[in-house]
Amino acid sequence: MTPWKIAIKSLLHFWRSNLAIALGAAIATAVLTGALLVGDSMRSSLRNLMLDQLGEIDTVLVSAGFFREQLAEDLAEDNSEQGPCDVSPLILFPNGTVECRLDDRTRRAANINVLGVKDSFWGFDSNGLNPKTPLTGDGVVINRSLADRLGFEPNAVGQTLTLHIPKPTQMPAESALGATDDLIESLVDLEVLEIVPNQGLGRFSLQPSQVSGPNLFISIERLQDALARTTLKNRSTEALCNAVLFSQPTPLDSLTPHLEDVGLSLSRATQVNPESPEGKTVFDYWSLSSEKLVFHSDMQAAIEKALPAAKPVLTYLANDIRKRGEPSGVPFSMISAIDFGEDFRL
Repeated sequence: MTPWKIAIKSLLHFWRSNLAIALGAAIATAVLTGALLVGDSMRSSLRNLMLDQLGEIDTVLVSAGFFREQLAEDLAEDNSEQGPCDVSPLILFPNGTVECRLDDRTRRAANINVLGVKDSFWGFDSNGLNPKTPLTGDGVVINRSLADRLGFEPNAVGQTLTLHIPKPTQMPAESALGATDDLIESLVDLEVLEIVPNQGLGRFSLQPSQVSGPNLFISIERLQDALARTTLKNRSTEALCNAVLFSQPTPLDSLTPHLEDVGLSLSRATQVNPESPEGKTVFDYWSLSSEKLVFHSDMQAAIEKALPAAKPVLTYLANDIRKRGEPSGVPFSMISAIDFGEDFRL
């Protein structure tokens, strides 16, 4: 008997067991294949949704603070050799709140994506989405997700809204030097100009998601004017933004920000002794300070590399200073910590 005949005889004799094994292998293969197809389909769907909500945007520059619009223009000009590049600055607040009065009831929607944009923003839409009415003054455009949250009908154009956005603070509210009140900027009597569908830039977001988030679009100049009168009033210009969109790959190596673009300020402190006939200088130094109270570690390393002679100083608020055993002391004083080197003078 040949080996082939032995194999055939064995298969026929144990056909029930062999059939069960074959069916089990087929079911397992079908399950694994289906899982792979579903996973690939989900990844493809998320990718398509992400590309749709970003449109023709290729590069996004996002900052934790505010910087000059001119910085983005300079960056695009420095990389103009790669071809013409569309640039659009915007102000992005991901945690806004909208409320309105409808049917004698106050309706609110929280966690709104508030985007202060220019007309050039809509040029990045790959589907040709473009509001019919330009964003000016107190006019806003909302997407269908936000309209549904507020219970608006399709013809809700002309409805007025109140927008609340968190003010950008230099220090955290939980800090001893941080503000504990007046943390919200409110923009009242905003008029809905148009409701755009949840597609293209109408569902713009920098976070991948299958759900269309509620978006409110307002003129960037309107937000800049509101912020310039409060928390950003000490800036040299009102043309500020915290994100920029580019239509071409834009390397950031040639980025040349000013000090205020990264939240730093440089000032000179000097004092002359008026009682000295020679006008002896008491102190004369330059002070580099951060809006955020402390420097980030990478920023501190860059400063120490560029200015080896610089002295680090930490200034904070002391609730009370008193002698041991004394019932009272000096309340709320500023305490500065510094390394006492050879060049330190009283």
